[in-house]
Amino acid sequence: MSQTQIETLLKHRKYRQAIEEIKKLQRSQPDVKLSIDESIVWTYRGRDELFNDDPKAAENSFRQALKLGCLDHGYYGVAKALLLQNRLDVALDLIRDAFDRQKLPKDNAICYLKLLLIKGDRDTVETLVSKQPKRFSAAQLHWVRGVLALQSDDAKTALTSFQKIKKPLTLGDSPDALIAYTYQQQENWEKAAKKLGPCGTTTENPKACRSASPTTRETSLCHGTMAAAGDGETL
Repeated sequence: MSQTQIETLLKHRKYRQAIEEIKKLQRSQPDVKLSIDESIVWTYRGRDELFNDDPKAAENSFRQALKLGCLDHGYYGVAKALLLQNRLDVALDLIRDAFDRQKLPKDNAICYLKLLLIKGDRDTVETLVSKQPKRFSAAQLHWVRGVLALQSDDAKTALTSFQKIKKPLTLGDSPDALIAYTYQQQENWEKAAKKLGPCGTTTENPKACRSASPTTRETSLCHGTMAAAGDGETL
């Protein structure tokens, strides 16, 4: 089977068959270079399982990806799957250990900060940001400073930080939702509504928020906003 045929299997979500064919191809052609390896297939499978509300299966898939060396999607995927199973402490232990051993990719370092905030460990977050800022990207630092400012009822400082974030930091994040929520904390409903767009969706990510109403919990739980600041549980 050719690589194109393997890609077709992935397109049709036939993950187990794709893995078997990759192994066959590697056995018959040991020197073959594939753009899609087994770890990537496990990642695709894990994402599908998360989408289908099967976090336990997704955890297994992402752990397989992690075992095969897919660190970026592996660590994030396992942590998200664990969190969806209400296993926050296990997720935090996993990410903390990877961070301490410098195995956690920098792009995923935001997961460590989010898990700590969900746990309510603001002190550790502040220590990490002040003592090891180079372990995080500029956008991640803007995010965490904004969230900490919101927790301290300093919406003005939070807004300044969030406006510096130009793209989502993790799957499902929405910089516009962060800004909209902050405007709501300032009771600036007009600017919040403009950021959320028609029917309460953000202009950059229509699925990020379900309601623009300042009274609904959904607005405050847009991915990456107060959910990761201890008012919910999401990565």
